[in-house]
Amino acid sequence: MLVNLSIRNIVLIEKLDLTWRAGLCTLTGETGAGKSILLDALALATGARGDAGLVRSGADQGTVIAAFDIAEDQLVTQIMQEHDIPYEGQIILRRVQSKDGRSRAFINDTPVSVNLLKTVGSALVEIHGQNESQSLTDGPVQLSLIDSYAGHQDKVHQLKEKYVHLKECEEQLELYKNASERAAAEEDFLRYSLEELEKLDPKEGEEEKLSDERTLLMNSEKIAGYIAEALALLEGDKALHSALNGALRQLEKIADQAAGRLDTTITALERAVIESDEAQTQLHDASRDMVYDPQRLER
Repeated sequence: MLVNLSIRNIVLIEKLDLTWRAGLCTLTGETGAGKSILLDALALATGARGDAGLVRSGADQGTVIAAFDIAEDQLVTQIMQEHDIPYEGQIILRRVQSKDGRSRAFINDTPVSVNLLKTVGSALVEIHGQNESQSLTDGPVQLSLIDSYAGHQDKVHQLKEKYVHLKECEEQLELYKNASERAAAEEDFLRYSLEELEKLDPKEGEEEKLSDERTLLMNSEKIAGYIAEALALLEGDKALHSALNGALRQLEKIADQAAGRLDTTITALERAVIESDEAQTQLHDASRDMVYDPQRLER
């Protein structure tokens, strides 16, 4: 039952505290006395739609607090338990309505949604008025009354627990399915990668070899230019090879008259000519091998 109603800055009411006693309580008054304002305030506290027009003129916000004794209300206690809201024989509903239209709801000082406030409020209060639908036309209320009359409340509670457990199992199963699908996709990717590696058949040291080849291909044109310049210096009438041959022929003409003083020099020149010939041959081979292949570089 409603035991206390506290109103602050709602419509024309600046401050009002009402305490209700057990049994029938009646509010009477002439038209305009404020009876409807009290009902609007109670409706606001129990989850009715908020409106900035409910805030008293000059105030930033209005507040309604309704305290209920729920010692024997099984329906409300079940709702509280389902949403993990603490209670000890009493429920305090609080609604704060701002003049900018925003609204906040609390049950036992726990922030809740307006929908949950309305669910709890509907289980606590029935406001009957002209042309208003009554809770007896509400399907969930009808089922609750039938279950209560048949004494099935415990079974209903057990069924709800099993349903919640079923939903948790379904969610867990969905997580496992998603994990299994991800694992299967990863397995396919790994198998594909393994097949590609088997086709490539990589060898030890092949990466370093390919890296060297790539460097060579990237610089092949530059290297070929330097080889051509080196060959030009070794070949020709004024080239190093010709100069070595000329110097060797000149010394050989006078060697038999030099009493062996030129033998070592002649031997060194002969070796230099031979090595010069080998260097030219190797440079020619390198020049033939130095082919720029952009397609090979892209691969």
